[in-house]
Amino acid sequence: MDRRDFIKNSLLFTTGAVLLSGCTFNNKNVSTGLKPGSGITTAKFKGLDVSMLGYGCMRMPMKPTGEIDEELNRKMVERAMAAGVNYYDTAYMYMGGKSEEITGRAVKPYDRASFNLTTKMPVMMLEKEEDVERIFNEQLKRCQTEYFDFYLVHCLNKRN
Repeated sequence: MDRRDFIKNSLLFTTGAVLLSGCTFNNKNVSTGLKPGSGITTAKFKGLDVSMLGYGCMRMPMKPTGEIDEELNRKMVERAMAAGVNYYDTAYMYMGGKSEEITGRAVKPYDRASFNLTTKMPVMMLEKEEDVERIFNEQLKRCQTEYFDFYLVHCLNKRN
């Protein structure tokens, strides 16, 4: 591991540890109590309890070889789940197209009703109407799930 990778991974770990060590938020839109032992506050959104701290899957830890360190990512998800984080956000394009698959494997051991999974429709990839359903079904398969709790439109701009 070179100096740059060491610093990047150290910052990733340190930031994650600090954020997951016992955050609380005071806001009138937030539920009155913490999940037992979690330290992470949740808020009601459309009838769902959503943690105020989410786990973004746009950047994952990397091995010195340049591959995603899936085992380390799994441990980070495990720590986030234990801390009460229940919002996991991925996208078709993240991590060179591997984020959805790795995220799906990382959350697979957990009761599907215990977390909220979000991904995004990559509108830049749409060429015809049928692409929407095809890509959506591919995303379900990649994430190893039967549904998404939130589904966003990704990279919507004038061109797309």
